[in-house]
Amino acid sequence: MFYLGAHTPQLAEDDVELIHRLWLDLTEASGKENAHHRDVVHLALRHLADDLTGPAHDTLVATFAARPPRRTKLPQEASGSLRRQGIVRG
Repeated sequence: MFYLGAHTPQLAEDDVELIHRLWLDLTEASGKENAHHRDVVHLALRHLADDLTGPAHDTLVATFAARPPRRTKLPQEASGSLRRQGIVRG
């Protein structure tokens, strides 16, 4: 495990749900049932890195800059929905 910056990044509940939905779709469609959620994040980051080196760079930066800050919930605040779906434990 690696830490980014001074603290571990926190993911918002909707980010976790999106990663999980993408993982479900990719693993069902590709036959890669043993893939991990981190594989989905890696794929997404590679595509973003590639897009940032191309003509979409300025649009992506502007979209990122325009996003309002988001409050993330601590693990103990995660909704029962994520727990019931087995996406988070605790």
